[in-house]
Amino acid sequence: MSVDLRAFDYALEPIRAQRRWQLDALHAQLGSIQRQIDTSRQALAGLRESRERQSRQVAEAMSERFDAGHHAQALQWLARAQAHILAAEQSLQVLREERAMLQEHCLKQQREVDVIEAHRTDALAEFARAEAQRQASEADRDWLSRRATAPRTSSSSPAGMP
Repeated sequence: MSVDLRAFDYALEPIRAQRRWQLDALHAQLGSIQRQIDTSRQALAGLRESRERQSRQVAEAMSERFDAGHHAQALQWLARAQAHILAAEQSLQVLREERAMLQEHCLKQQREVDVIEAHRTDALAEFARAEAQRQASEADRDWLSRRATAPRTSSSSPAGMP
C-alpha cells in the first residue's frame, strides 16, 4: 500500500530553509576567500620572482663593476621588495586564518542542517507510519461495513423451501 505524503507538513521547514540559506552564504564566502587566497599566492609568487630577478641582476652588475651609488639603490629596492613580500605573506596568512574560521562555521552550520534533516526524515517516517495505519484502519472499517450490508448466502434453505 502506498502512502500519500502530500499532506505532510514539517513545522520546522522555515528553520530548515533558513539554515540551508545560511550554509549556502557561508559556502559563497568561503569561495570568495579561496579566490582571494589564490590571487594573493600568485601576487606573492610574482613579488618573489621579481625580487630574485633583481637580486641576480644586482649580483651580475656587482661582478662586472662595483658602483657604490648603484649598489645602495639596488639594496634599497631589494629591501622594499622584501618588505612587500613580508606584507603579502602576512596578508595571505590573515586570509588563511579567515578561511579556517569560515570552514569551522561551515562545519557547525552543516551539523545544524544535518540535525534538522535527520529530524525531518524521522518526522516524515512517523507521518508515513501514522498515515499507513490510518489507511489500514479505514480499509478495515470499509470492509466491515460492506460485510455487514452484504447479503448472506446460506448453504441450508429455510424450512419448507426446496
